[in-house]
Amino acid sequence: MNLSFNIDNFINDFANSCNKVQIKTFTKNEVITSYIAKRNQFCILIEGNADLVRYDLNRK
Repeated sequence: MNLSFNIDNFINDFANSCNKVQIKTFTKNEVITSYIAKRNQFCILIEGNADLVRYDLNRK
């Protein structure tokens, strides 16, 4: 059994089976996504770090 994982093969296989695949590159401090709208997304961070921040402006 081969347990090695190749991210390039995964992305290519995923792109072939999904019709709306997007590959994006982000710069430091750029917003990747938000909670404002409902999104049907599946995101994979391949390299680097990301902080998950959620602001609750409707808190009472």
